[in-house]
Amino acid sequence: MAEIGRPTIVSWLVARLVATAVACGLDRDAFLAELGLEPTRLEDRDGRLPVDTFARAWQLMATRLPGRVLALDWITSWKITDAGLLGFLLLQLRTVEEALLTATRYAHLVNQAARARLHKGSPSSRVAFELPPALLATQLPEAMLAGMVLQLRNAVDSSLRPIAVRFPYRATDRTPALERYFGAPVLHEAGEVSVELPTEILGRPLPNADPVLAGYPAAKARRRRGHLQRSARGGAPDVRHVVPGRPQARRLRGVVPARVLGAGDILPGLQAVDGEDAAAVPRDGPERLTEEPRWRFSGARTRCAAAPP
Repeated sequence: MAEIGRPTIVSWLVARLVATAVACGLDRDAFLAELGLEPTRLEDRDGRLPVDTFARAWQLMATRLPGRVLALDWITSWKITDAGLLGFLLLQLRTVEEALLTATRYAHLVNQAARARLHKGSPSSRVAFELPPALLATQLPEAMLAGMVLQLRNAVDSSLRPIAVRFPYRATDRTPALERYFGAPVLHEAGEVSVELPTEILGRPLPNADPVLAGYPAAKARRRRGHLQRSARGGAPDVRHVVPGRPQARRLRGVVPARVLGAGDILPGLQAVDGEDAAAVPRDGPERLTEEPRWRFSGARTRCAAAPP
């Protein structure tokens, strides 16, 4: 588990970076060993790892693969769902502007050390990112903007060209390749990591819009944001208490046979109908449940705790 109080990133992005390194010819076991990372830490798609680990992985790739434009390697197999919960939410939204505003609001669900902002203007608008020095010193900023432009091309307009792309550091040998990819000027020492787009594109509809379906990941994103904020302050993670016989227990679906549950038990992730993480545990500690509560499996894991009085 990532240390409480340290900024974290979804482990799936670290796993994707490792996969990119392997696709570029590096040995997976040797790469993980040099990072000091156990392979099992990459198995949980929604797990968390320190941002420092992600930064070191980018730095190690640049050292082992000199001369490569890693942003272009990164996007070769990039999918929006690689961003985890936020990616699934973005797939269901109605317009580019709604998606960008949601992405900026919840960017730290993916990477707690990142902040994003949409600067809307006329005739152009910018999406800008704030990153810590450890990440600015890697090729991640280039990969982030390349991935965003890729998704806009896939979802809205395959011929989309930004007005400009900006980075706060000096030009590198990678700049010509990046300009060819973006089809736009890549401006360095520009004071920010940003992509500038025509404002008219913000109103474009997205192909998979489903506002009803978007409600579930949006609610879960709000809860996860609160959880991460408490974790960053050193607080304990949330545990959803569901007590048999109470209304929330009756609102569950799917079936898990009654069994003995006690404080500290670890169960497969269970979700109430409204998407809340849930665990069934008796009010007074371990005892056999007298009814079979109904659950829907989420594939995550939930820690049981004694129910509140």
